[in-house]
Amino acid sequence: MVKPDQKYVKEQVRLWGIITGLGAAVPPAQGYLGRFTWLICVAQLTFRGMPREQTDRGGMGIAFNSGGGGGGHRKVAFALGISIWISGAILVYSLIPTWARGQRWTGTVAFAMQNLIFGLASCYLQPYKG
Repeated sequence: MVKPDQKYVKEQVRLWGIITGLGAAVPPAQGYLGRFTWLICVAQLTFRGMPREQTDRGGMGIAFNSGGGGGGHRKVAFALGISIWISGAILVYSLIPTWARGQRWTGTVAFAMQNLIFGLASCYLQPYKG
């Protein structure tokens, strides 16, 4: 775990807040957004801690002229993203009380909680060791 600086925390709050706000404003979009938010988390984990010059070269932190180098941190970020998504979903749905399940607002609360987990993971986990 690597403690983030305040600028990075603000960026993550903005990113995950916008995604959560979109889901809250348009509840039917939550299912669609929920299928892809883990990929956003993977991207955030992949680029966290990378030097700026590495993220600028290939557009995705990949130097296309270097034969596909880049290290195993992308695989670690991908594995972390999937496991955070699955374990976060299990945690979120286990925390929702029985009386609240099936309510109109339950999906929005679950979506917000899952995004909170993604945001915290994006702030504190850093697979790139540089």
